[in-house]
Amino acid sequence: MSSYFSFAPEHFDNNGDQGNIDVLRHFVERQGSNLVEAASPIDSDFVIFGDASRAAMAHYESTLIDYVEILSQRLDRGSPTLLVGSCYEFFWPRLTGTTMTEAARSSEFRSIDTELGAVLGYRNSTLATEDIFIRDGFIGTTLFGPVLAINPELLDRVLNAINLKPASWSQEELELVGKVRSDFTDG
Repeated sequence: MSSYFSFAPEHFDNNGDQGNIDVLRHFVERQGSNLVEAASPIDSDFVIFGDASRAAMAHYESTLIDYVEILSQRLDRGSPTLLVGSCYEFFWPRLTGTTMTEAARSSEFRSIDTELGAVLGYRNSTLATEDIFIRDGFIGTTLFGPVLAINPELLDRVLNAINLKPASWSQEELELVGKVRSDFTDG
């Protein structure tokens, strides 16, 4: 059995970020296990902080700050974690002590070269720094939505980090992922 923690999913799901839980659950269950919700990120196998509106970020700011130490430990260990959009922007300087440089807002589909290959997604950010950070199972990104569903290599990284096998995709699923990925690259 594997567990996940998702911070305030009703507010931190701007572009379907909580869909990452659904795709993870699908492939965990395909391996004969379960993915259950945990009350805390401390002992969770997977943690997600999705993207949220400015109003939600402001409302939850003091609560989010309470998670900095836990997320720092997860980053140090490379524990399976996904920080998306505004949460990546919020936590990253607090976790690493580095600053994030801002530029003009970029709102576009992107293909980002990583050690895992091209990672695709939709970006809407003013950051001029990294669009994606990967350390073992820890992923921070400006890319929104169910990035694990359209980037099998990221999903496999998370599955591996929670001691499961890589995803076993059906032909139909692979075709769908291929179609979605081609939509990103074809513009």
